[in-house]
Amino acid sequence: MAHTKADFDDAAERLLGPLYRPLKNQGMSRSALCVEIASREFVGATMPGPKKDSDLQLVREVAIDLWYRGGNVELLN
Repeated sequence: MAHTKADFDDAAERLLGPLYRPLKNQGMSRSALCVEIASREFVGATMPGPKKDSDLQLVREVAIDLWYRGGNVELLN
């Protein structure tokens, strides 16, 4: 499924909460954000919310494309 950059960024922001903006402003890549989200989810430290499951699924799909399908994911504008 194709996702937009905005879809990913919105999901990442919901999952990371107030941590998202400083990381994004420091230039953290979407690949690195996937790692950050995965690490935090592993220890139960992502933000709760009504879209958490779908946000995690979106990040998971992007991470699979980045890490296991050649590392070249096309997020739509």
